[in-house]
Amino acid sequence: MLQAQFITILLAAHSATLDTDSALADAARAQATFGAFAARHQLALHGFHPFALGRVSGHLQAKAEGLSHCAPIPNSEDLFCARLSARLIDQSPVHLRVQALPGFTVLYAHWVGHDGRVRQLKPDTAGIFDLPSKDDSVALGVTVRGPLGPETGLYLRFQPNDSLTDPCGSEANLDDLLGAINTLRIEQGNSPLRFAMAPKAYAHARGQELDRQFGHSPLGLGRLLRNQGLRLRHAAEVVAQDSSLSAICRGWMLSPSHRAALLDARRDQIAFVQRGDRISALLWRRKL
Repeated sequence: MLQAQFITILLAAHSATLDTDSALADAARAQATFGAFAARHQLALHGFHPFALGRVSGHLQAKAEGLSHCAPIPNSEDLFCARLSARLIDQSPVHLRVQALPGFTVLYAHWVGHDGRVRQLKPDTAGIFDLPSKDDSVALGVTVRGPLGPETGLYLRFQPNDSLTDPCGSEANLDDLLGAINTLRIEQGNSPLRFAMAPKAYAHARGQELDRQFGHSPLGLGRLLRNQGLRLRHAAEVVAQDSSLSAICRGWMLSPSHRAALLDARRDQIAFVQRGDRISALLWRRKL
């Protein structure tokens, strides 16, 4: 059951303080001694389950990769950095409570089952999610809204041996990437996404932003589109950074919120903007 699965992953989220400095210091020490897995484990002990984290050479690289919180790695010139925007502060077999960091608001959660489908959960006013009584759940991602719009603030895997179904393989170009996404859409009974040319104003603005740093537009997608006079139905955006399109494909499929955006049956168009290893995908529904 899902409730039992949570016992295996929510390790020690009891602390009442949002002490990011202590969490990062512990994670940096773990990174130095045991590597990235241990660093992620240490963050989890403090209630932080970020989707993005890693070792970087300095603050400029951290900013370029969208990592907002850093700590020095002992006996190294490198930093351990993570994107921290929400924290798990309480859990039971039937619920979890999430607190957003300053500047962020908890929106909703997506959970994915073994069938590959994504379902949505909404919290109450205290940020408490009632967990569904299902026995096929693989992962859950909590979405928060911040200065850059919605993003994955907290990511949980249920059982270590569980894996999300994904069609990703050795994608070499955008046709392969879209083909992999559409394979899963079709398996779930949805129409495939169709390639579209990115609106020129959007492509120009996002290209300039991606040249500067990785992430969503500082304006947020809604405001960016409005400023360009664009009215796109059910618009959403996903971003990624990696030299491998297959890694990008798999990263999007492993994140419940990104997966939900890409598989949403309401959307039928997709356009890409690339700058080096950084890619932004805009999704919307074409007017009939």
